[in-house]
Amino acid sequence: MKYEKRHFVVVLPGDIRVFKDLEIRDERSSRILEEVRSMAQQVVWGAKLTTPRKNPQTIKVKVYEQTIREGKISEAGWSQFDIQPLLEPMTGAEYAVEVTEVLTSLPHEFHNFVSQRAEGHSSYEERIQVIREIVESLEKAITSYRNRNQ
Repeated sequence: MKYEKRHFVVVLPGDIRVFKDLEIRDERSSRILEEVRSMAQQVVWGAKLTTPRKNPQTIKVKVYEQTIREGKISEAGWSQFDIQPLLEPMTGAEYAVEVTEVLTSLPHEFHNFVSQRAEGHSSYEERIQVIREIVESLEKAITSYRNRNQ
């Protein structure tokens, strides 16, 4: 399979320019557009731009392709994308609300056990994910137990 390296400039808000090379594997225009959009999204995430958790917003990102012609670099407008940056880190209050919401499907006696299993993970987001996984497993077991004992 033939790869073609192409050179792009991703322009973030504030006219911040990030230069990226992209190896194009498939010449179909829809596939190229998908690869360029993915590259632009990685640039946004790599720039550590964030958006509020409660009302996520997107940012407009322009992408230009760079070519060298007659010894001069030229930029051709390529595309513009609306990309959602990373969500702002969860606060302690948001974490408490979300944990309470996730645990509502379990009997109260399990809440402490599940919360303790999530301790030690570095971010609130990781803890919520662990809690969701445990709750999902316990819900199945509790439902099965209740059905057997009815």
